Amino acid sequence: MATIDDFVNHTQQFMADNIVLPPARASQSDSIHQQSGVYTMRLIKSARQGTKVSNGSVCDIYRLEKPDAWNGANAEGDFVGYFCYYETDEVHLLVVDKDADLMFTPTMNGCSFGVGAANAKGARMVGHANVSRVDSTAHGFNGQVNTQNAQLTSAMPHGTIMDSHAYTPFGTGQSGTTFGIRNSGTGTWGFFTQVWKREGTTYQHYGVNQFV
Repeated sequence: MATIDDFVNHTQQFMADNIVLPPARASQSDSIHQQSGVYTMRLIKSARQGTKVSNGSVCDIYRLEKPDAWNGANAEGDFVGYFCYYETDEVHLLVVDKDADLMFTPTMNGCSFGVGAANAKGARMVGHANVSRVDSTAHGFNGQVNTQNAQLTSAMPHGTIMDSHAYTPFGTGQSGTTFGIRNSGTGTWGFFTQVWKREGTTYQHYGVNQFV
């Protein structure tokens, strides 16, 4: 049975084995916070289960929320992590360093995420960009991606960008839980996206992809 220690200490494997729904977007009441920073987050196990598309096996579903009196009874435990704020039609930047070893951002279902070059000690700038599409067509989808990518490139010229082509190709309805893991020994950060899709009252797990 998975525990909060499994999640914190073996995050990449935990994300490969389970669906983890990210924190709510910044403007929602159950969001981690209304701005980027380092905050305490709570891992909560759902009563529902999902399916791993790779082999059809059942997997558990968890979600991340801010700690409060409403979710204490169902919590697996709390941890400290970076939270990269997100809001519609905005770009938000955050430097991840040594104040926490994990980073999460709200659900990505069309946004782009950028990671800047590391400094000598491993710290990096990250950014979450959202632009509303003009129309729900492939042309609108590509326009959204291009604009978001240009915004992130302007903010971090030598960075790496993970856009929606990588985790939710047009028409798939997939979403992503984007997260970062810091190696506490070397100080280096790696960044990943867990791809999932909501199907009625449950979810499908499409795997975890590393992009930095």
